[in-house]
Amino acid sequence: MFNIKKYLLYTLGVGILCYAVAFVAWRASGQSLMSLMVPKSFQMMTESDDFFNSKSYSFQMGSNIDKKADIDSTMGDDGNTLKLEQKVAAKGILGVQTRIEAVDTFLEPSDDADFHVLFVGAKSHYQESDLKVVTEKGILKISLEEPSNSKPRNVGVKNQAPGLTIQIPGKIQLDHQSSAGNLQIKKLALSKLRVATNSGDVELQNSVLKISDIQTSNGDVKVVDCNLEVFAAQTGSGDLEIAPTNSSPKLALETSNGDTKVTLPSTANLTAKFLTSSGDAEFNGADASDELASGKKFGEGLGILDLKSYSGDLDLIVQ
Repeated sequence: MFNIKKYLLYTLGVGILCYAVAFVAWRASGQSLMSLMVPKSFQMMTESDDFFNSKSYSFQMGSNIDKKADIDSTMGDDGNTLKLEQKVAAKGILGVQTRIEAVDTFLEPSDDADFHVLFVGAKSHYQESDLKVVTEKGILKISLEEPSNSKPRNVGVKNQAPGLTIQIPGKIQLDHQSSAGNLQIKKLALSKLRVATNSGDVELQNSVLKISDIQTSNGDVKVVDCNLEVFAAQTGSGDLEIAPTNSSPKLALETSNGDTKVTLPSTANLTAKFLTSSGDAEFNGADASDELASGKKFGEGLGILDLKSYSGDLDLIVQ
């Protein structure tokens, strides 16, 4: 007679055994902990342009009608200051996508319930058609193209670089790409963040980030006073400076030649591991290369700090 109880116990035992074998194999392979921290669907999503429409972490599409925003254009007193402004109602908008050419971008909270887009640059180099603001299926798409003339792109107003400021109301998802401009994010709540830049620096301050993926070729990445749930950052020759406020974030950090500084709160509750070819590691000012290579546990080790670097150094501090 078929015994359902024995069958269920047998199936459970086989499942546990398979999981244990897979885990041992993964540990032996040296695979990055990022594969456990972030679902594969998110990793694949961050490598494609379909950032907002993936089945995992997907949006309910907004109800606003697709439209191109009317941009207000004004001139400064000096006759060469071009100001482009646009206000967009937040209703139905669940994500922001930015495509920026070599211009610094600043994201900050909105003072009201609307999105505000402000660009300031030299009229001799930019014109109204260079900035495009469009809503499409619940996504606010903002692009700033190369100047319409052939003059240098980095010339701004009164020797200041041109800048784009985006004020955001409430919690949002952000997909930002730029060629060389810096990105600064302050006091925002982002449920999903992807940043890809060539040589621009990325700075995040006083923000709450649920799932983040930041990649830059040569720029620095600085994240201070932020609550980080799942956070990945990768840079070539740039440096990383990460200072989460929460005790058990899941961090996957990777550099080629850049150095990394990680500052954890006194309540740190994670396991830190540093793999490097020729870099050195310090913990609170003392050499800890061997200790961190095998993994150092803080508290119960609930979170993860997985750092890889070819020749960069690590400075780990617990306050």
